[in-house]
Amino acid sequence: MNSKTFLYSFLFIFSYTLIIGSNDETPKKLKKTNIKEHYSKFNINNISTFIYNDGNADIDPNGNSGFIYPSGSNKAVVFSSGLVWGGKVNGKILVGGSTYSQGLYGGKILENGKAEDPNDEKVRVYRVRPDYKTSDLKNEILDENKSEEEIRFQYEKDWNEWPAIDGAPFNDEDNDGIYNPEIDIPGIPGASQTLWYVANDLDSDKAKSLYGSPSMRIELQVTVWGYSNFEVVNNILFKKYILINKSKNKFAEMYVSQWSDPDVGDAGDDFVGCDTTLSLGYAYNGDSEDGVYGEFVPAVGFKFLQGPLVKGNSNDIGKFKGIIINGYKNLPMSSFIRLLKNYNSGFDDPNLGDYELGTLQMYYFQQGIDAFGNNFIDPVNKNITKFSVPGDPITKSGWYEDIIEYFPGDRRMLLNSGPFTMDSGDTQEVIIAEIAAGGEPTIDRFEAIKLLKAYNGLAQEFYNYDFYQSANVPQDQLSINKIELDREIILTWYEDENTKNIESGENLGYSFQGYTIYQFPNRNFSKSEAI
Repeated sequence: MNSKTFLYSFLFIFSYTLIIGSNDETPKKLKKTNIKEHYSKFNINNISTFIYNDGNADIDPNGNSGFIYPSGSNKAVVFSSGLVWGGKVNGKILVGGSTYSQGLYGGKILENGKAEDPNDEKVRVYRVRPDYKTSDLKNEILDENKSEEEIRFQYEKDWNEWPAIDGAPFNDEDNDGIYNPEIDIPGIPGASQTLWYVANDLDSDKAKSLYGSPSMRIELQVTVWGYSNFEVVNNILFKKYILINKSKNKFAEMYVSQWSDPDVGDAGDDFVGCDTTLSLGYAYNGDSEDGVYGEFVPAVGFKFLQGPLVKGNSNDIGKFKGIIINGYKNLPMSSFIRLLKNYNSGFDDPNLGDYELGTLQMYYFQQGIDAFGNNFIDPVNKNITKFSVPGDPITKSGWYEDIIEYFPGDRRMLLNSGPFTMDSGDTQEVIIAEIAAGGEPTIDRFEAIKLLKAYNGLAQEFYNYDFYQSANVPQDQLSINKIELDREIILTWYEDENTKNIESGENLGYSFQGYTIYQFPNRNFSKSEAI
């Protein structure tokens, strides 16, 4: 794990506390001393990370890398991440969101147009799991260093106070449209753990602390969830961002961006890349061995599962809040930017708190051009491109890191999607998967990329099937006996209650037909390789 610090100067009207890490590599956050941010942890599967109610994520409260993978290892692959947006308001470029500084405070925008008090006790990150009353909480106990009583109490409190009225999702068991904690189940239906919070950018000084832009009057609702009952997505967490334009202005030429500072173990030896066909940006180790993970170094990535919704042609199909909309489409990743440090390359970190060198540079990056407003060239095919390093480091094809330019080092990456327009009162929904892979024996840095792309496909399948939240398929394991022979295997399972539940059920209009068994050549599988 790594702690980073970035020093910069500009005039503050309020008193701030500067949190300093152990070296001077990277920007750290500034925050008002009288506003307390709140965080909770996502830790239901093979990932453990921090989620804050001001848009910040993946950094621990002490300023160290906070996205731990595998969970319990005390080894991290992401230092910090956040969502950024940018657009034109009456012709002026504005940018907001969260990177090394947060332009948001927790809380919604009230009907009177004012911000909810960020210090109100109910302005927090809510976290629920449907089985909290009976489940073994050992993972949370170990991960959070809290007692079972503390954790179970908070789960119960968040369940009872779940802010469905503000937009938090829930399974409406009695179909009355109203959340009732005695009947309904809070969270994403079918998820093993769900976190939710709402934030806003109304405080202009806070908004300017990011890249110098004043408030755009955006409310951001964030849902984070994952699964422990589906082993295939054990290394994935999902994030849904709801952006609401609560201003009287139109946002033109708007972009949203998934920003991250991935530190795969040691921060100083990373590479990044993207796969344009998968809307995936990822980070991996630039050397065959890492100072934290050793020779079995994981990879980490972010994938646009659902980009902003825009008008399409008559054949297009879009999705918004789970509803299919004909004649519209969801934008994919429209550009990918690799940010470098101290190379004066035109792709350095935008300056915090600075409109000219912060807002304008970030907006250029969101469009897929460099910090000076110029197109950039793929050094391999010599064509103009909006995608940094889209080549394949495994097959050694195209433009990828390690063939030209820069040594392994501290990287950031920006996955962008746009442009689109938001009128006053409009809402956009963006869904992103954060994925980790590898980090265990026999899986080197390149095998980790292969596995990451396999998980990417599984995340896409979950999205395509609405995260299986409408289906009530029993998750109990079959009782299977296995006999391994020379070049063959005998599997036998017996009729018991679990088998009866699976085989007699009917879901989404379909009844049980049979089992499909796949044989994969190794654990770094893709379905196309299976027999």
